[in-house]
Amino acid sequence: MNQQVYQQLQRAVDRWCGLEAESYGMGKKLQDMWEEAYPVSPDYDPSGVLSLLEHLYHEPIFRKCPKALQLHRGYFVDEGGIHTFGDLYDYLETC
Repeated sequence: MNQQVYQQLQRAVDRWCGLEAESYGMGKKLQDMWEEAYPVSPDYDPSGVLSLLEHLYHEPIFRKCPKALQLHRGYFVDEGGIHTFGDLYDYLETC
């Protein structure tokens, strides 16, 4: 496991949804995390996804990572493959 990526991803996600890392694991769905934090609105797609990307780019490691910079809404919805915290970590692990 890439500890630096994992820790900075946790920080970004914690700020994004207000949850503490101890309350979710690799299999926790990002949409569920957003809806726990914002049960009424705004919707996960597109507001939550765009907010997540903004929070990621606040972390120095992701501002310089080409894979992170390629992320867009489609990765998180429809046929995109990033649905859980673990999926996002796996995608960003090589940053």
